[in-house]
Amino acid sequence: VDFKVSAGRQLTLLDLLPVAQQAILETMPDGVIVLDTRGRIVDLNPAAARIFSGGGDEREARPIGKPLQLYSPELAQWTGESPALPLHIEITLPQDGARGYAPRIYDLRASPIAADRSGQQLRGKLLVLRDITERRQISDALRSSESRFRTLAAHAPVGILLTDPEGNCLFTNDYWQQLSGLSPDESLQRGWLRAVHPADKWRLRLHWRRSARAGQGFQAEYRCQDKDGRMLWVAGNAAPLRDQFDNPDAPITGYICTVADITARKHAEQELAAARDAAEAANRAKSEFLANISHEIRTPLNAVIGLADLTLDTNLTPEQREWQEQVRVSSEELLELFTDVLDYSRLETGQFELAERDFSLPDLLEQVQTTFAAQARRKGLEFALHTEPGLPSQLRGDPARLRQVLGHLLGNAVKFTERGQISLDVSRLPAETGQDGVVAGATLRFAVRDTGIGIAHEKQTVIFDAFTQADSSTTRRFGGSGLGLALSRRLVDRMRGRLWLESQPGAGSVFCFTATFAPATFAPAALTPGSPASDQNRAEPPPAARHLRILLAEDTEVNRRVFIRMLENQGWQVAPAHNGREALALWQSEPFDLILMDVQMPEMDGLAAVAAIRQREQQSGGHIPVLALTAHAQPDDRARCLAAGMDDYLTKPVRTAELVAAVQRWARPAGQAAVRSKLQTSNSKHQTPSGQVFNRA
Repeated sequence: VDFKVSAGRQLTLLDLLPVAQQAILETMPDGVIVLDTRGRIVDLNPAAARIFSGGGDEREARPIGKPLQLYSPELAQWTGESPALPLHIEITLPQDGARGYAPRIYDLRASPIAADRSGQQLRGKLLVLRDITERRQISDALRSSESRFRTLAAHAPVGILLTDPEGNCLFTNDYWQQLSGLSPDESLQRGWLRAVHPADKWRLRLHWRRSARAGQGFQAEYRCQDKDGRMLWVAGNAAPLRDQFDNPDAPITGYICTVADITARKHAEQELAAARDAAEAANRAKSEFLANISHEIRTPLNAVIGLADLTLDTNLTPEQREWQEQVRVSSEELLELFTDVLDYSRLETGQFELAERDFSLPDLLEQVQTTFAAQARRKGLEFALHTEPGLPSQLRGDPARLRQVLGHLLGNAVKFTERGQISLDVSRLPAETGQDGVVAGATLRFAVRDTGIGIAHEKQTVIFDAFTQADSSTTRRFGGSGLGLALSRRLVDRMRGRLWLESQPGAGSVFCFTATFAPATFAPAALTPGSPASDQNRAEPPPAARHLRILLAEDTEVNRRVFIRMLENQGWQVAPAHNGREALALWQSEPFDLILMDVQMPEMDGLAAVAAIRQREQQSGGHIPVLALTAHAQPDDRARCLAAGMDDYLTKPVRTAELVAAVQRWARPAGQAAVRSKLQTSNSKHQTPSGQVFNRA
């Protein structure tokens, strides 16, 4: 640039002003256009030229001296003959369609150019165009987003609050106002906390502080209370807002909170909890009732059956023996019916559990054969037991329930057969292998065949329903409750099997069922502190001697006399105790070979007594076998007795053979009674009752 400056004079900004103005016009992003008074283009900068060229090469759009109307009619209409200047508007200018450009939005400022200082005469017009398309798009997008948010907030079925990072409320929707009873102004800042129940404010503040420290949201259920004192349960959800939505490390700029009314759900939960508690209480009451009924019925039945057994061991006339046998059989039938009703009730309420213990399959089948072969002979029927070679001798499961199912099926076979034979076939199904390649257990198939009256096809389904019989008329020939088959099917289902029948009227019936048992486990369990004495101390019982000294704790007079007679008939000495406290004192005074302990007794029950005995044995050493004699026959009663320290468990009514076998299994021979400690010897000096210990009456 050639600057002409007088010799000896310094260069000033004034000298550079023309050059600076030109440079600014050339580089500024705003388009600048100078028009004369007739609307012709006098000058324009490159940015304006690009506007006219549609964003192309501005050298193609240098319309100096040409009317603005030719290049932009839209712009010319605002800057024509007599516009009101100065002018400031937004204007949309179409771009060159051939180039594919969309219309652009400009901020237009038009100013007059005065011919002199008076401004009365114009020399032209100055137009400045600033492209605000992107800014307008952003602004429109923000307005659209805000509109959508407000529409959503207005119609959302939850309360919505916007807060700053400290929890100061900036916005609430209509639902929150209805929920809280607070106006928008009342909810601003910390005013929204006034709607929170006073007892829950500290918890909500704690959630908020933890969320702020962790930079995360939170969820909480709390109570709200409106101005009228109406209390609501709400579920609050607070989510952090960040400038960068996808950047969890960006600073939190606020929170958006939703508040849902869950009062109805809370009331439903409370009602459900109350109903559940009531149902559990009813189940507990029912269980206690069944346990009490079981105890109250089994206790006298023990006396009836025991006295019948004892009487049958005496010299009776044939008629007397027949009557006593009928007493015993009728009592057994009553016990069987009562047991079925209790078991079915427990199955219905889901309180029934199968036992898991090792048992001998041959012994069980021999017991079943002995019982039902005798019944069959009394009716002139033959009885046969067929077992497949290779059956497992030892299994793990619930032998009592297996015996119960076989008893129902064989009992029905004997009942409904007038001539011919009854047979029980036992076989093994192919073993199933688990995913680990280990055999899952033994699945046995039992088939009870008879040559009885058979069952009509249309009755073969309904007989498995509870309290239903094939013949329900009042003139039916055969009695029964109609519960045995229904109970048997439920028990077989529990044993992972199924029960079905094949029958033709007049041609007999075959009732078949399968049951799966685990392999027997003979390895002793590891001894751990606090394990039941029945597990820790249950070594292989020694053979019984002829002369035993037995401590019997039984509070019921008639049962005590029955048990004493059963034991004395074997030549054993018996020391009776009326409760657990007496039994504990007798045990401390004299050595015994075995204790028979009732569970439910006054002053001190059997569980407390055996616990005291085991506690003293931990100090003195030794272990005396204790066998539970109880009328409690609930599924968990056996486990409860063993856990308390019992070695075995006998359920009343106890038969003579069962009692004798248990004593012989557990009692020590005479002269090998459990060793007493010095503590017990010392205690015996003070606690030995006067008179003869063993009852010989």
